[in-house]
Amino acid sequence: KELLNEFPFPLTVTLVQLFSVWILSIPLLHFLKVPSPEFLHQNRIYYLKVIVPLSVGKFLAQLSSHVSLWKVPVSYAHTVKATMPLFTVLLSRLILREKQSLPVY
Repeated sequence: KELLNEFPFPLTVTLVQLFSVWILSIPLLHFLKVPSPEFLHQNRIYYLKVIVPLSVGKFLAQLSSHVSLWKVPVSYAHTVKATMPLFTVLLSRLILREKQSLPVY
C-alpha cells in the first residue's frame, strides 16, 4: 500500500514483481539441482494451451490485487480476497459443471 501510494503505477509494480521472481528463480532452480521439464520442450501445444493461459491469469490476478490495494483500504481488499473461495466454487459449478460435496458448498 505504501509503495503504491508513493509510486502509483500498479501495472509496473506487477511486471517488476513477476519478472524479478522469474529471473531469480532460474539460479535457485540450478542451485537446488531441479531438472528441467523435458516434456515442455517436446510439446509446444501443451505449453500454448495450458501454461500461457495460466500465466495470463496469474498476471491479471496479481495486477487486480495491486490495483485494489492502491485504490481501497487494505482491510477491504483482504475482505474481498477472503470471498474468493466462494466465487471459485460457484463459478466452477456454473462454467465447468463441477459438482462439489455438501460441506464444500
